[in-house]
Amino acid sequence: MITLFNSGNAVAQMQPDLLVSFVDSSGVTSDATDFAVTGIAKAKIINAGAVPSIAPFEVIAFDDTNNNNVYDPTVDVVLGQETISASIGVSDFVALDIGVSGNQRFRDAPVSVVVDAGGVISEQDENNNVTRSFGPSEGNIFVDLALCLDGSDSFDTQEFATQLNGTLGALTDRSIIPRNGSIRLSIFQFSTEVQTILPPTLATEESMTNQVIPALTGMVQLSQATLISRCINEATDQILTANMAVPSIEQIINVSTDGNGFPTLERQAALDAQAAGIDAINAIGVGPETDTNALKNFVFPLPVQSPPSPGDLGFVIPVPLFENYEDKISEKISIETQNRLLELSIGNLVATLSGGSLTFTAIVGNAGRGLFKDAAGVPDTVVVTFYDGDPDLGGMAIASVEINSGLAGGESELVSVSNIAQAALSTGELFATVESATGIEELSLENNETSLMVELVSLDLTGGLGEQGRTLVLMDDSLQCTDEPFGPNAAPDLFVQQQLLQSVLNDAGWSHLVTLNKSDFLYELRTGGYTNYILLSETVKFSDDEEREIREATYRGEGLVEAGRHEKGYDELDESAFGLLKRKEIKDAPVLNFDDTPLQSMQMATLDYNDENHCLIRDTAGLAAEYIRNVPGKGSKGCKGSKGSKGSKGSFIDQRETAVAFNDFGFGKAVAAGFDLLMQAAGIGTNDSVYAQLLVNSLETVNPSPLLVNPGSQVPVTFTVVNDSGATPAVLTVSVPANVTVIDAGSGIFDTGSNTVVWNLDLEANSDQSVVLVVTAPNVPATLAARIDSGVAPNLIEQAQFDVLLTPEAPVDIAALLSTVIATDKFDDAVKKLVKAEELRIEGDFEKAIKEALYAVKKLGEAEEKTDNPVILAQLSQYRQQVGFYIRMLGMQWVASGQLPGGAPYAYPTGPNFCD
Repeated sequence: MITLFNSGNAVAQMQPDLLVSFVDSSGVTSDATDFAVTGIAKAKIINAGAVPSIAPFEVIAFDDTNNNNVYDPTVDVVLGQETISASIGVSDFVALDIGVSGNQRFRDAPVSVVVDAGGVISEQDENNNVTRSFGPSEGNIFVDLALCLDGSDSFDTQEFATQLNGTLGALTDRSIIPRNGSIRLSIFQFSTEVQTILPPTLATEESMTNQVIPALTGMVQLSQATLISRCINEATDQILTANMAVPSIEQIINVSTDGNGFPTLERQAALDAQAAGIDAINAIGVGPETDTNALKNFVFPLPVQSPPSPGDLGFVIPVPLFENYEDKISEKISIETQNRLLELSIGNLVATLSGGSLTFTAIVGNAGRGLFKDAAGVPDTVVVTFYDGDPDLGGMAIASVEINSGLAGGESELVSVSNIAQAALSTGELFATVESATGIEELSLENNETSLMVELVSLDLTGGLGEQGRTLVLMDDSLQCTDEPFGPNAAPDLFVQQQLLQSVLNDAGWSHLVTLNKSDFLYELRTGGYTNYILLSETVKFSDDEEREIREATYRGEGLVEAGRHEKGYDELDESAFGLLKRKEIKDAPVLNFDDTPLQSMQMATLDYNDENHCLIRDTAGLAAEYIRNVPGKGSKGCKGSKGSKGSKGSFIDQRETAVAFNDFGFGKAVAAGFDLLMQAAGIGTNDSVYAQLLVNSLETVNPSPLLVNPGSQVPVTFTVVNDSGATPAVLTVSVPANVTVIDAGSGIFDTGSNTVVWNLDLEANSDQSVVLVVTAPNVPATLAARIDSGVAPNLIEQAQFDVLLTPEAPVDIAALLSTVIATDKFDDAVKKLVKAEELRIEGDFEKAIKEALYAVKKLGEAEEKTDNPVILAQLSQYRQQVGFYIRMLGMQWVASGQLPGGAPYAYPTGPNFCD
């Protein structure tokens, strides 16, 4: 009889000791896509201490994120928890079912359980509170372990007791032998004969208490010769018999001896065991006289020359000193049980398409406890293979990747292969498998494969200069008074008109700025930033020179729309830019007839507000729409002052007069309306009315094409994302260089810190989506770098890049202007005025400089009248355009000097204001 003693101080012995006997995760399902787990984890909580535990305390199931076998509340993911509300008695236990849900690190990752997670109980040992599951355990025997213990007379009584105490300590250590029925133990004592101490028995709480421990503590030493071969034969027979009823995954015989036996018999017994299906024989040689080489004679599959480590089989551990036996036998049995429980899994398979090539990623894990090693003790290579289609049905291998460092229990690794041609996926279904390169046996193969129906994201990106130039609008000031300045009383107020204007222009994609007074309008005009101008004010009066400045902006190529006055028009603009002789008031013209022009399709429309409108008497302008009045046929006068056609007494005729006209002027275009276009549109109140369409169409007509990129001009840059795949979110990012200013990012978000604009897009399947960014053109070429990523931040995958180069037109050459010679009268007078303008510019008097430049334009007009030579006329026209650019430059320098009033920032009001 062997008496076993516990160590430890008296205080520790009078405390409880809670530990998790085992964790069974066979009732937990792990999703192969996102590693979401659901189900029930079983755990058994034991009090191995000397006194009952206090209660209540928490038991938590968690995913051990950093794989350190410790519960870290700030790091690990809680999957479920239960409260034990009653005390657990000495040597008693509680069986728990813990409902789990959450996401793990990898597919079928171990479920860890910690007892007394809050640390409310003072225990004998605080380091044994965590246990993890490994693989599918319920109903599976992972290892058959047979212990052959030497009972020969070469051991004295104390040495034999040391062997039994060490063995008992290893077998009762729950971190080495889980008590969930996954290990089957058998124990034999050998000498001349073989004695069965414990037949093959599943390690459970009950069997360990009632069978294993009593069997070991009740052993009596045989004290005869050393016949190791007989124990190997007996252990082989009993393991194989047990396997016929319930098979195990791996079968190992563990020989513990201090002496030398009969090498020939032992070698033959080992060969017979290996041929019968035993996976390994390992040995521990205890005592200073042990011949290690003799033990290596019978261990297999391959004697390990260096000290064994997790994953090894076929090794010998020498223990010269008996006092070290317990540590070494614990190490040995741990290698034989825990470290051979291997379970590869693969999941989270993802395929992405970028730039026409595919990238595959997956996460591989070892859900068991061992380290994959090959027969030579080298970390085994783990191979991941990607297939086009099901490999079991002939799917073709596309690519593979190797993990060469082995994969320890609880560890995982992201694997990736890239630059795979899109054509490689012809079936639309991607498979990935994981396996040991040398075919090491696993607990289960059910989680070694995963698949994905591939819906590839394929995005392309293009960009370039946009088509819709930045537009400057002049309206009457609704912040001062919302009433329509000239009525009628029933007309929509200015606030309503302003809101409709914003909606119509935004819907049509026009970036614009609204000004409400003359000084702000002229300030913005002189910044040189705009391409088009819309005059909708009925109260603002420009001076003749101010009109001429607007006129020259149109002549040099910018667009002009006027559609808001009830009073007399602008003479300088009417007789030039708009191509009109004059305007004349017209009343009671309730109907408009549109010709089929770019401004509007052929149709009739009603004028809801038809008092105090004006008819346009055209010179060079083209006709777009006419008023129609039903007037008496006898002597009625039309707008031109002529009498209407004479008819019979009491008869009426339709009298027609121009309501809308368009005109080409120099290098630009202009549109004029004789009625308050915005008021008429607001009266209807929809963005698709004939008048709202007329406003948008007029802007499109006068908009220059292509746009000129002049330094300082506000130009639109368009980026188009092409989605040739299914619906997907995406992020478009444009990096803006330091010498480019963002004016209008539209729906994008401009970050001034990084100087980037970001659009979060929801792309429909097989669609295009464009965004517009309005920027100020630089003085020198600059590149806007754009990138489109699929997904949602921060999980983005780059799809394509595109750069847009902004190359500004060369600035006006003042010296060239002043040195130009055109052989016609009055041209020299024009140059003299420009010389004066340049002198004033240098002095900083920009207002007078503009005035002198406008005089130069007048002289150019006189020069045109002096010749009919088409070559000279063309030269004069080109020269006038350059003078227009010179005037633009003067205005920009005036703004930059800080001398020019106006330019107050403006935003659409959020509610109406009331008149005093």
